[in-house]
Amino acid sequence: MDPRRAHTLDKRPHQFRPIEGAVTTLLVLTLLTGSVLPAALAQTTDAITAPAKDPRATATQITDAPWRQATLSAVKHPCTLAALVLLGLGGFSLHRILTLSARLQAAQHSLSEHSLALNDIEYQHRQTHAARRATEAALEESRHNFSCLVQENQAGILVLDAEGTVLYGNPAASRLLSIKSEQLLGAPFGIPSVSNFETEFNVKRADGSPGVAAVSATETRWQDRFAYLVMLYDITERKQAEEQVRHLAFEDSLTGLPNRGLFFDRLEEAVKRMRRDRHGFALMFMDLNNFKGINDTLGHATGDDLLCAVAQRLSATMRASDTLARMGGDEFTAIFPGVTTLRAATEVAHKLLELFERPFQLADRELSIGTSIGLSLCPLHSRDPRELLRQADSAMYDAKRQAGSGFSVYRTDMTQVQKSRLELEQELREALLHEQFVLFFQPRTDLRSGACVAAEALLRWRHPERGLVAANDFMPILESTGLVVEVGRQTLSMACRQALRWREQCKRQVSVAVNVSPLQLEQSDLAKDIDSVLRDSGISPDALTLEITETAIFHNKSRSTETLTALMDLGVQIHIDNFGSSYTSLEMLKLPPISAVKIDRVLVAGLSENRADRALIEGTIAVAHGLDKRVIAEGIETEEQRRILVELGCDEGQGYLIGQPVPAERLALC
Repeated sequence: MDPRRAHTLDKRPHQFRPIEGAVTTLLVLTLLTGSVLPAALAQTTDAITAPAKDPRATATQITDAPWRQATLSAVKHPCTLAALVLLGLGGFSLHRILTLSARLQAAQHSLSEHSLALNDIEYQHRQTHAARRATEAALEESRHNFSCLVQENQAGILVLDAEGTVLYGNPAASRLLSIKSEQLLGAPFGIPSVSNFETEFNVKRADGSPGVAAVSATETRWQDRFAYLVMLYDITERKQAEEQVRHLAFEDSLTGLPNRGLFFDRLEEAVKRMRRDRHGFALMFMDLNNFKGINDTLGHATGDDLLCAVAQRLSATMRASDTLARMGGDEFTAIFPGVTTLRAATEVAHKLLELFERPFQLADRELSIGTSIGLSLCPLHSRDPRELLRQADSAMYDAKRQAGSGFSVYRTDMTQVQKSRLELEQELREALLHEQFVLFFQPRTDLRSGACVAAEALLRWRHPERGLVAANDFMPILESTGLVVEVGRQTLSMACRQALRWREQCKRQVSVAVNVSPLQLEQSDLAKDIDSVLRDSGISPDALTLEITETAIFHNKSRSTETLTALMDLGVQIHIDNFGSSYTSLEMLKLPPISAVKIDRVLVAGLSENRADRALIEGTIAVAHGLDKRVIAEGIETEEQRRILVELGCDEGQGYLIGQPVPAERLALC
C-alpha cells in the first residue's frame, strides 16, 4: 500500500459516521454473539477493505466508497439492518474493530490448529490402545492354543536337554510316566533314540491299569539351545486290538485251540525240524461221528458245548510238545513229535479212542459220541506238509466207513478213494450245469379209497457213463459241498412244470411233493425262490407240498418257524418228513404251518411185530388228528402193514406196495 494513503487513513479524524457505525455494530455483534449471518459479515468486510487493496483507488474512494458499498451489502440482510438501526449509533472505530477481529480470527485459527493437533494425538492414542488390545488378544489366543495343543494334548510331550533331563512336560506326560508335574521338571529321562522307529515301554494309565506307550523323538531347540522333543503315545487299545486280531487269526474262537492257519504253520515247522534233526512225527486228523445229527436236533448251542468238552478232554491228554488244533466244524488235528512208527501211531490212536468211551457231561445233559481218526507219518508217508494233511484226511474217511469209532493209518490205496471222491464232486458240478438230474415220481394214495392224491418227486442222476444213480450215492456230497441248494432249486422247478403238464393232461389238479434240505431251509430267500417257481410254472400254490425233516426244523427252530410261516402264507402245503426217526418232539405238531406228518419207514417196518412201534404210530395218529393234521405212512411194503394202518386211522400212505418210483410218463394219474 502507498505510505501516503496509509498515513491519510491513520490521521483521519474519528468522526461519527452512521454507516461506519452500523458496520461497526454489525462486526461487534458478529464477533460477540455470532447472531448475524456469516455471509453478510463477509460481504460487508470485503466491500470496506476492497478499495484499500486497489493501488488505483483515490483517497476519497478509499474513505467513502467502501462504506456506501458496505451499507448496501449489509442492508440486503434483515438481521444486519436491524443491528444497524439498534446499534448504529455506537460510534466504534472500524479500525479498532477490524484489528480486534483480525486478532480474534488469528486466535481462532491458532485454536483450530491446536484442536487439530489434539485430535491427531487422541487418534494416535486410540490407535495405540487398539494395537495394544489386539496384541493382548493375540497373546491370549496364543496361550489358549498352546494350552489346547500342548497342555491338554492326550499325547505326552517332553522337552529334554542334551543330557536327557526334563525341561518341560505336559500333564499327559506326567500321567503316563506316573510322576507328579512338579517332580517331572529336572527329572532324568535319558537320551532318547532319534530314528523313524517307535520304541515301547510299559506305563501306568490314569485309571491305574497297566498300559503300553510308544515313544518317538526328534531334535529341536528350546530357549535357544539344543533339545530333544519326545512324544509319548498311549497305545494300549491298539496293542489290545492287535492281540485280538492275532487271537482271531490264529486261535479258534470257540475252543481256544489253534485254528487251521496256526496249525499249518506249526506243521511246516515240524517238517523243517524233521529235515534238520531227523526227528519224525505223526499227524492225526479226527472227525466226530454223527455230530451233524446232534447239532441239527439239539441245536447249535448244545453242539458248541460238546465241541468245547471234546477239546478240553483231548487237551488234557496232550504233551507239552504236542499241538492240538480245531480245523473247523467237528474236525480236529494234532501233531505228535517222536511218533514215527506204525506201532507207536496205533497206540496213540487207541488212547484217543478211549477218551470217547465215556459220555461228555454238558450243562444240562450227558452226550455220547464216537470219532473217526486218520493218521499219517512223517517222513514215512511224505515230507510235504500239505500231502501229509491230505493223507491223514484220506485215512480218516477210510475209518468212517467202519462201523462205530475207529482209526486208520494211511495206505497208498486210500489216495485213489480220495481222488474218486474229488472226481465225483466235480462230476456233480457238471451234472448241475448240463441238467443231468431227473425226477422219478412215487404215488401217494388214500389208504381207504386207494385213490392217488399226490406224487412225491425223487431225485436221480442220469450219469453219461454209469447210467441212473440213486440219490443215496451222491446226496451226502451235495450236502457237504453246498451244491444241494442249487440242485434243490432245479428240483422244485422241474416238479412244478410236471404238475402243470399233469393238470393239462388230466384236466384236474395233481399235487407234487418235493423234499427240502436243511441248507435250503436255512436260507432266508427260500420263500422267494418258491414264489418265483410258482409264478413261472403257473400252478396253484396248494398243488405243491414241501417235505421237511424234523431235524432240519430243530436245527434253527426260530429261523425255521419264520421261514415255514412265510411258506404257509404263500399257500403251499408243509409236511414233516421221517417223523419218529430221531429226537421226535410232539410239540412240533402244534406249529401252524404243518398240515401233515409222514411216519418214518423204520416204525412202519416193525408195525406187524413190534408192539412199541405200533403204540408210537397209534399215539402219533391220535395227537395229529387232535391237532387237525393228516397222517401219512411211508415205506408200506406189505398188505398187513396197510391193513393195520387203516385200523389205526392213518390217512394216506406210500411205498413199494402202492407204487414204485417211476418216470413221470409211466405214472398213471389220469
